[in-house]
Amino acid sequence: MRAADLMVAAVWLSVASAVSLWLAYGGLNQVTDPASAITAVGIVTGLVGTDLILVMLVLAARIPAIDRVVGQDKTMAFHRRLGKPALYLILAHAVLLTVGYAM
Repeated sequence: MRAADLMVAAVWLSVASAVSLWLAYGGLNQVTDPASAITAVGIVTGLVGTDLILVMLVLAARIPAIDRVVGQDKTMAFHRRLGKPALYLILAHAVLLTVGYAM
């Protein structure tokens, strides 16, 4: 397995960890009606979007171990590819929470 593939797997693991922690602490227990379901989806999009932003910060930090294994060019390319999904998730987080709480 290439180092870039391991980096992608680590990002997916990070996202899965964030969502599984939300589930482990009773996230789905609070879903009782459509409004709470929309709010729950808003919370999950916020968790995933924030996680991707943190991954982007780590990638842009030029950590020597990451640069040595993957290379700075590939790291920054992956950083750029995460930008739009992270932005869209954070925007969806704001919209879904506003709609969910308004309902």
